Amino acid sequence: MVQVPEQAVAARGQDPADELLRCFGRQIKLFRERAGLTQAALGPLLGYSEAQIAAIEQGRRIARPDTIEKLDTLLEADGVLLAMKRAVALTRYPAFFRDAARIEETAVEFHQYAPLIVPGMLQTEAYARTMFTVWRPRRNEAEAAPGPGAAPSGAARVFPGGIVAPVLHR
Repeated sequence: MVQVPEQAVAARGQDPADELLRCFGRQIKLFRERAGLTQAALGPLLGYSEAQIAAIEQGRRIARPDTIEKLDTLLEADGVLLAMKRAVALTRYPAFFRDAARIEETAVEFHQYAPLIVPGMLQTEAYARTMFTVWRPRRNEAEAAPGPGAAPSGAARVFPGGIVAPVLHR
C-alpha cells in the first residue's frame, strides 16, 4: 500500500485548489533549482520581486497565464508548467463557481433574467433605443429605427436568434 504524506492529504473542508497551487509551486521550485536560479535571480526576469516568486512557489499567489508561459520558457520545463496553465487559471474562482467558469469558457451566447430592465410598453423611446443599441449582437441606428409601414404600437420585432423586442415608433 502506498503511503501518502500527511501534509499532502487535504483537510476536511479545505479547497483542493490550494493543494494544486502548492504542487504547481513545488514544480516551479524544482525547475528553478535545476536551472541554477535563485528566487532573487528569477524575479527580475519575470518582472516580479523575490517575495512574489516565493509566494507563487508556496501556493499563496496564483501565477498569471502569461507568467506561466514565461516560466516554462525560462526554466526550460518543456511544457510541464504549460500543461497546468488552465487548471491554475481556474483556481482564481471560488470552488462553488469553477464549474460555471468551465461552462462559460465554451459558451456562444448568454441569456439572463433581468428584473431591472423595464419591458415593453412601459419604457420610453430613448430607453428602448439605448437598449437596442447596446444589445448583443449590436444593433445600429438604422436597425433600431422603424421602417416604412412600421407595426402598430405594442407590436414586437423578432431579431436573429429568436430575440423578441418591442418595435420603436417616432
